[in-house]
Amino acid sequence: ADAGTTDIRLVKEQFAQEFECDFVGSINTLISAAKLKAMPFKAPVEVRQHLDIYEQPKDGKAYVIVVDVSHGEELDYSAFSVVDASQIPYKQVAKYRSNSIAPMLYPSIIHDVAKKYNDAYVFIEINDIGQQVADIMHYDLEYENMLMVTQRGRAGQCLGGGFGAGQSQLGIKTTQKVKQVGCLNLKNAIEGD
Repeated sequence: ADAGTTDIRLVKEQFAQEFECDFVGSINTLISAAKLKAMPFKAPVEVRQHLDIYEQPKDGKAYVIVVDVSHGEELDYSAFSVVDASQIPYKQVAKYRSNSIAPMLYPSIIHDVAKKYNDAYVFIEINDIGQQVADIMHYDLEYENMLMVTQRGRAGQCLGGGFGAGQSQLGIKTTQKVKQVGCLNLKNAIEGD
């Protein structure tokens, strides 16, 4: 995979030099083209099967894993990001991405990485098959640091540990509004360095 990525990067660089252009996206991207161009590329310090590690876990740090689940039929990707949430700015320290992992096997991978990263808090998108992954993590693997959401009617979904009034669920159902808020927060975080 590294050779293929390197080959693509070399072709883009040669093309860009010959035709004096850049591959940074169009004007209608979520993140501005100028910011995308200015963002540094950081190579992983370790690559395992579908897992890129940019920074090894450190004692005393708090980590959060945000999980997206697919069907594992090579159409869409199951992916997660491990984020060091100990200090601002937050930093991505690892990422997993596979389009062939079966949803029944995915929780074990999440669990292993979460344990490695100081019992990281895990937040799973539970649309479609994601609910099954969250249930396996919580009930079968008995992972305790699952982030939950409480339904608050018109106030929407509120992140928490599953305590208090209202009906709590493991993970979050992503609605159009949730995606919009998430994308705007991501845009602000990246463009605000």
